[in-house]
Amino acid sequence: MHFFAEDLLAYVVATAAAVTLIILPGFGIHRIVAARRTAADDGVAWSLILGAVCLPAIDALLIRFLGLESAFVLHAALAVVGAAAAWKAVRRARAWTLIATFAFWIIVGFALIDVDWNGRLFQSLISVDTVKHAAVINAIAHDGLPLRDPFFARAGPSSYYYYFYLAPAIIHGIVGEVVNARAAFMAASFTTGLSFVAMLWLLASRAGFVPKARERAFLRLLILLCAITGLDLLVGLFLGWSTGIVIPQLDRWEEEIRWALTSVLWVPHHMTAVIALFAGALLIDDATAQRSKLPLLLAALAFAAVFGASVWIAVVAVPALFLWWVTGIRRAEGVPLWAFAVPAMVAAVLVVPQFLDLVSGRSVAGSPLAFSIRGFGPPSPLASVADAALRLALLPVGLAIEFGAFAVGAVVFATTGQLRKSCDNSIGRLLVMTFAVGLLASVFIRSTLINNDFGWRVIWLAQIPAILWTAAVVTEQQVPRRLGRIFLATIALGLLGTAWDVAGLRFFHGARVNGQRFTSTNQYPDVDFELRAAYAWADDHLPRQAIVQHNPVRFRRALDFGLYGHGRVAVADTDARLFGAPEPEVIERIRLITPLFVRAVATSEAENRLRSAGVDYLMMTSNDPVWAASRGPPPGWTCIYRTPRVCVARIAAKETGR
Repeated sequence: MHFFAEDLLAYVVATAAAVTLIILPGFGIHRIVAARRTAADDGVAWSLILGAVCLPAIDALLIRFLGLESAFVLHAALAVVGAAAAWKAVRRARAWTLIATFAFWIIVGFALIDVDWNGRLFQSLISVDTVKHAAVINAIAHDGLPLRDPFFARAGPSSYYYYFYLAPAIIHGIVGEVVNARAAFMAASFTTGLSFVAMLWLLASRAGFVPKARERAFLRLLILLCAITGLDLLVGLFLGWSTGIVIPQLDRWEEEIRWALTSVLWVPHHMTAVIALFAGALLIDDATAQRSKLPLLLAALAFAAVFGASVWIAVVAVPALFLWWVTGIRRAEGVPLWAFAVPAMVAAVLVVPQFLDLVSGRSVAGSPLAFSIRGFGPPSPLASVADAALRLALLPVGLAIEFGAFAVGAVVFATTGQLRKSCDNSIGRLLVMTFAVGLLASVFIRSTLINNDFGWRVIWLAQIPAILWTAAVVTEQQVPRRLGRIFLATIALGLLGTAWDVAGLRFFHGARVNGQRFTSTNQYPDVDFELRAAYAWADDHLPRQAIVQHNPVRFRRALDFGLYGHGRVAVADTDARLFGAPEPEVIERIRLITPLFVRAVATSEAENRLRSAGVDYLMMTSNDPVWAASRGPPPGWTCIYRTPRVCVARIAAKETGR
């Protein structure tokens, strides 16, 4: 059994499927709807984007009402239409672009593929989030929509933004087990990276940042900037030197500001929402310039994808787009009201089913957003007025460290007069508005559920302009000589910081952050190896709807059940409210189940607890306290699957066949 080879094969096949069902449909859409001839580079860029941002809203309705196969037929038909144009684009592509694309493909595989060696399984640090991604893809592929809660077995829909996961679910559901949910997620992350670079190119081109006859050099620069991060490496080295603790992900030293490459690896769903937002704005600008209504339909689909892929991005997109419209009212290139109203209304209608799922599937437990001030250092609640004042005073320092080279680029762009000049351009003004709104929202508002996903993600509305402004000043060679060495140093540190973060996905797992172990990954690779095989067996031999329950409190975030299993789970862990389950019910179900993994329980009590929690089978491991106390599975349980460290168990009295 070689899990590495299995994952690598799945990733290769999944990539081919993702190119066919995500990228090629974009070429098909562009071929069908392009109202005018575009530059070759712009046409390819649009084609890399349109499939990812225009199809999810349609897929959501097709899967909900007609099934997964209907969405596959749509993607396949568009792929046939776009195949010739895509092949032509590949033949025209420069060797360096293909090399860069392949290098990114390798990085995605390095970041996510399991490595097994001598009966041990080594997972990536991203597994702490991939468990969620894979569980959602499995749920859609096997149960359709509305999305069932993959972390807490309950009736009704779950409350989550799932549009990004629809295409991977189609790939997994149609191709089959050769492409598991994790491989489908990897391939979709890869295509998201391509779409992101294409979106940057279109914004830069339309904002007037790309000099004529230097297009290739500008594109190479954009790709380079997508590979750098801020100056977090300096903080990481200082903390390592002063404490002896190596932080595996540098951004975790304070409220996270993660840059392009690692954001695509960790949160491609939020990045898809960012891409869709700017694509929708570009399409509205197209409709205004061309006096055409056709781009507005695509803009509506894109705006629906913003909401469906990330509610947090959608919340901030509304005021940003409103300011863009207001500031352009008296300008010749301003966008008329109808160009906003039409796509907004169509998008609102398209997302009604998901909106209803979000509302009905989430237990009301206070406001999802709260006032805050982004901290310089480990995240913590505001303690006093003095604390708030200190945070505000240190905020510029923290942002300068987090933005690094992009801070230098943005400052130079503003102080050399380019910022004011860019406001004369519709897309240039859009970037100014998104920067202001994204930065302010990220600094003063936070989300209250588990992590500050709101603050961590909406900052991308400021990061996109910072990347483009930096590219513009570098291309025009406007960085003052006195800042030249500093700027080059920030770029070098940014590249090294990204290398650190990518390496940290495989190493440094034992590090502690704020006094707690950063992750539970790779603490017990021998157990994980056997668990992966056990979940594969369970998928093949147990009923599809059987509840197979693991220990929900052994680690803060349980991983293997969602990474490798297709079956349902009664409760994932203490974060099981992620998809909207009521917290009191999560706590009660954990209270019912946990004793079975801690101590030997009488058969009658065990039956009552299992019946109350809705559990059919237990996935026990040698890590569970009851295993250590009993030197194996406890008395009263029958292992229907057994390895030295894993047992799929049920109470002997309940043996009734399969």
